[in-house]
Amino acid sequence: MLIRSVAASLAAALLAGCATDAPKPQMLMPILLVKDSAQYHKPTLLLANSQSAAITVSGGAKAQITAATVLLSGSLTPNSPRGAGAKPPGPPSIAGNSATKHGQMPPPMPKDGKMPPPPGSEIFTAKGKQPPPGLPPQGGNRLAMVCKKSAGVYVAANSQAELSDSHILTASNEGKGLCAVGNKARIGFNTGTITTSGPSSHGVFATEGGYITVNHAHVFTSGAHSSALATDQGGGTVLANAGHYVVTGPYSAAIYSTGLISGAGGSYESTDDNVVVVEGGSKVQLTSATLKADSKGAVMMYQSFSGDAGVGVSHFDAKGGSITALAGPLFYVTNTHAAISLDNVALVSKDGILLKALKGPWGVPDAHPTQGGTVTLTATHQQLAGKVLADASSSITLALTDNSQMRGAINSNNKAGHIKLVISANSHWQLTADSHVSQLVLENHVPPSHLIAGNGHSLYYRQQENPALQGKTYKLQGGGYLRPE
Repeated sequence: MLIRSVAASLAAALLAGCATDAPKPQMLMPILLVKDSAQYHKPTLLLANSQSAAITVSGGAKAQITAATVLLSGSLTPNSPRGAGAKPPGPPSIAGNSATKHGQMPPPMPKDGKMPPPPGSEIFTAKGKQPPPGLPPQGGNRLAMVCKKSAGVYVAANSQAELSDSHILTASNEGKGLCAVGNKARIGFNTGTITTSGPSSHGVFATEGGYITVNHAHVFTSGAHSSALATDQGGGTVLANAGHYVVTGPYSAAIYSTGLISGAGGSYESTDDNVVVVEGGSKVQLTSATLKADSKGAVMMYQSFSGDAGVGVSHFDAKGGSITALAGPLFYVTNTHAAISLDNVALVSKDGILLKALKGPWGVPDAHPTQGGTVTLTATHQQLAGKVLADASSSITLALTDNSQMRGAINSNNKAGHIKLVISANSHWQLTADSHVSQLVLENHVPPSHLIAGNGHSLYYRQQENPALQGKTYKLQGGGYLRPE
């Protein structure tokens, strides 16, 4: 709860300076504009009712920024996030204008936008800074313009920014925390906090080839359509090492990939949506990460054909760590081809659904009609449990390899388009209900009774797709049979 209380206090302090009788400068340029190599120590950036990013790095510049405090507000559409929120260790709080680990909550921002700077800091404020009359907006696509207008930190193509021990808070529409747009746009963020409260306000956002690394960060978002880590049109790369990433707004995943998002360690939680979404031919790769979805399932893989992600195979790879779904399936695949790789990941599904592949509402009539999911799940050194479900428009390949174990039912209603099950010689499956597969592959021709426990249930196979089984019926461990349909 501490991270939420800190965010709420900071947002209140920020918005206190945005009362109707407060000055409302219409900023079209950032307070801190870096177009050359530069270093900044303890910059405090306070913008109320701004129309610009707090920090912009462009033109091939390189900026090194330490101990920054960014408080940015603008036009904000109210949003009421749902869910109980998360309880990771809280971020450092902000006392006055300086970042401290155990400081007091800041007082409301004075209406004139002036606050005393911490000792030794450089302070930049919106008060009194007006752009030249008639300054035209700078070029770039829509996403670049959005970031120029409302991000805490915006880095353009061929430019770089390194931030450490810094704290960013935004409270505006599309007020993204970190925003890298364009080829070779790079941001490094090492230790600190990023908090956003407006709609469409991702914490960390890379697009059009942008590249962002975050280390030991606390990222918290509460607006609708606001992910902690996200990419968008044209792809991007986000690499996260450790840290806590929590989202509470509707339609907000902790991780939303249309490019490549990779995480090593760290905890990720979404209280009102999937914790991970992979769209189109994109990737999410996680090692020793903790994922938790409080509603709507844990991992969704799909193609919207909105133009945000290219067509291709959606990839989700996880090694170690855990994935928890308090409602819905652990994995849901629709309107795309997907590849899921799990290696020694602890899985928890309260509803008992491991994988669901179904036709959904996504697609474009005539051009790209909606389809089901086509998914391959490969388990290595893995414990699996739960139901595997698919409709007639979907197909699933499930491979149990390298001492993997499964306890559950596959296609128990016999409605799937196609199911292929591969079991290695050192893996095993225990049925919890009658199941149906189109194709059964038993490695090294090991007898079915060695690899499958029926527990009183039967497994049915399609005779025409399994010539090696010769249309015969076989006894299974614990009772039950392997039978032709």
